Amino acid sequence: TLVSGILGLLKNHSVKLLTGTARFLSGNEVIVEQEEGQVHVSAANIIIATGSKSAGLRIPGVQLPQVMDSREALSLKKLPSSITIIGGGVIGMEFAFIYHSLGVSVQVIEYLEGILPMVDKDISGRLRLIAERKGILIQTGARVSRIENGLNQEAVVIYEKDGKEALLYTLSNKNGMEISVTDYGAHLVSVLVPDKDGKKRDVVLGFDSVTGYETDGSHFGATIGRNGNRTKDAQVVIDGHVYQMEKNEGENNLHSGSEGYSNIIWDASVDEDGNSVSFHHVGADGEQGLPGTFDITVTYTLTMENEVKIHYEGTSDKDTIANMTNHGYYNLAGHAAGKIEDHILWLDADAFTPVGQGMIPTGEILPVEGTPMDFRAAKSIGADIEADYEQLKIAGGYDHNYVLNNSNGTLRKIAEVTEPESGR
Repeated sequence: TLVSGILGLLKNHSVKLLTGTARFLSGNEVIVEQEEGQVHVSAANIIIATGSKSAGLRIPGVQLPQVMDSREALSLKKLPSSITIIGGGVIGMEFAFIYHSLGVSVQVIEYLEGILPMVDKDISGRLRLIAERKGILIQTGARVSRIENGLNQEAVVIYEKDGKEALLYTLSNKNGMEISVTDYGAHLVSVLVPDKDGKKRDVVLGFDSVTGYETDGSHFGATIGRNGNRTKDAQVVIDGHVYQMEKNEGENNLHSGSEGYSNIIWDASVDEDGNSVSFHHVGADGEQGLPGTFDITVTYTLTMENEVKIHYEGTSDKDTIANMTNHGYYNLAGHAAGKIEDHILWLDADAFTPVGQGMIPTGEILPVEGTPMDFRAAKSIGADIEADYEQLKIAGGYDHNYVLNNSNGTLRKIAEVTEPESGR
């Protein structure tokens, strides 16, 4: 319906602003207020195609003239000789195909590598391939941003809840590596890494909209806290007092329950000099059933050495539980590449903690020697995963804690994983 309606308008040599308003502010910053799928046309033949609500859009290095409101857009009578479409998602590509078929020169400025709200990454990727074959220029160098003077950090609104906006932040470096994080759950949304041939792929699993993170129980890329993993009987004993947590996995607690940190909108701040984004939260005494007012900051940093650093720092005014982690799922061949059994893993660990039913550790520490759990010599993850071994059967594969060697508190390398085909 959207496409046929637009075609009808173009046949009459007019360009119609569907609904909503767009207004010019100052410099090269434009505020676009719209509902999902609406399109705004500027006087300079720029179309902004995005599914975000109240998205503050800014193109670094591009001076945007005034964007027309709906009445001004309706007054256009002639097709332009060329247009630039900002946003490489499904809606933006539909507009590109339509204008191209009518003889208009089309350029698409894509932002966030097709990772747009409510847009399927695989669908938008296939559309981009078709566009390139048709001679439509796809420009990925320009970025969309809400950060003044930011060369390496960008942000777009992707969600709103209880009056608070969630933003998607992108950090990049000169090597072509990018990571995207959001203040909804302090999630790590994407990590784009060049392979041995310079081809970039997203190597973490995630969703293109917050809805996926809200409804899926996999915790893709989530910040987990206060306590990661399972708590038996959903109870902890601190200073002789029993604290009852939510039972959200049978009789046990998993990842701190429905009030876990993966479900909140954090307060975000950007350090442009350090190329990092920090997320801050103050948990009240009794949050998740645990004692103490807990003040926690999680910082994501992308370095010039292609390192992704995740730093946790927190304080509590009472003794409490603090066992935080990032719940990222990685596939170094690319998020859509399938299984990871061919990844090569090395772990500096002589022992692991076996689990019983419900995946609760038994309290034992067992040696890896002579078992499929041994990764002290690098081997593929799939080499022994089908072995007739009780712990692999209980967990349905590897889902265990390893006891690291020489745990003396110093920072050192304790694990390595590689994917042979991509060289990542």
